[in-house]
Amino acid sequence: MKKSIIILCIIILSLISSGCIEAPDSTKNIDTSSPHGVMVAYTLAHEKKDYDTMYPFLSTEIKKSTPLEIFRKNSKNDDEELSRQGVSYSYSSILNENINGDQAKVEIYYELVTSDSSLLKTEKMTLIIEESGWKFTEIPSKI
Repeated sequence: MKKSIIILCIIILSLISSGCIEAPDSTKNIDTSSPHGVMVAYTLAHEKKDYDTMYPFLSTEIKKSTPLEIFRKNSKNDDEELSRQGVSYSYSSILNENINGDQAKVEIYYELVTSDSSLLKTEKMTLIIEESGWKFTEIPSKI
């Protein structure tokens, strides 16, 4: 089953990169009322280095300790460091979404590319529901 998912993701990535199908180019058209939608919008904004769009998807607790200016600066520095190291990444799909009351666990599948290798990886993230919607409980790690 996992092998089928990986193959499907590779096919979808190939179709997107070849222009046969289009990936969304804006978070405006993404339904962010679910953890899945929040994850898609956040990762799309991250790929575009749109830190201001990423920030509202963080929990109130994170925002208390990390103002927008600091989040923007840290995210930009992290992305620049990855670039200097010759590392890039490409998000491909969400493998699992498990909602349990006001908390959700989401697992994302992505490709990490260096000058001499390409790795398919997964990352699990936790979101909570707040008054304004689903929010990350931790700043998603820099891939």
